[in-house]
Amino acid sequence: HALEGLTAAYEPAVVSVEKGRVDVFAVRAEDRHVYQRSARKGKWGPWTRTHPTVTAAGPLAAASAGPARLSVTVPTQEGGLSLLSGALDSDAWHATPVGTVQRIQGGPALASSGTGMLDLFFLAPGTGRLMQAPYRNGEWQTPLDVGTSGAYDPEAVSMGGTIRVVVRTASGVEEMAWVQGR
Repeated sequence: HALEGLTAAYEPAVVSVEKGRVDVFAVRAEDRHVYQRSARKGKWGPWTRTHPTVTAAGPLAAASAGPARLSVTVPTQEGGLSLLSGALDSDAWHATPVGTVQRIQGGPALASSGTGMLDLFFLAPGTGRLMQAPYRNGEWQTPLDVGTSGAYDPEAVSMGGTIRVVVRTASGVEEMAWVQGR
């Protein structure tokens, strides 16, 4: 099923916040703004712009850090990241820089292991080292080097308080796990 009405510049992000609902986020090629499209019980709504001034320079990642809460990481033109935060069915999206992350290589991955918690995974530029930047108590923490080099394309998913991260490497695919609260 084609989600017409938008030509995407980069890979989209998808998240499900509640049963029967899916939210897709994509960067529109014409203006590089982030747009959202939601489906409820299989019926798609229109594309809507999330934030009037944030422009993207790469693929997005999305997660939900609690009931009715949506978070989207956006690689910026400057090479860093912004976090778009919003509530279900709200036009009020807030953009804040991920201040502990100055630059990334490729696209980010985002997951939540609990209410109010986000974990951002990205590659350090130049080295390709996989990094984790935890968001706890309303603040981004210093990124941690999680010890994988030569990685590409991180993806993350949360399952019952554990986050699973999968990366492509030169020799195949690696998987790592983090427990809630780390």
